[in-house]
Amino acid sequence: MGDRRTPNLCDLAVDILKRQQHMDGIPRYLPGGGGRRHKDGWVNDLRADAGILFVPGRAPISLAVMADGFDRPREWA
Repeated sequence: MGDRRTPNLCDLAVDILKRQQHMDGIPRYLPGGGGRRHKDGWVNDLRADAGILFVPGRAPISLAVMADGFDRPREWA
């Protein structure tokens, strides 16, 4: 089947992550700026956020957080 991760598809994926508007997860605890791309989600009492941090002078850093046991939606924030 081969590797389908072309540079164009990778750029598209990062661009989609850049459009995320919910900032209650990972971005809430990071300094402002354009160096983060992420996507959060939830189902029932499970919350998740995954993303890529772009730090000048370093390779990109992948980060994922998942937690459960949240009965109220705002507990995540």
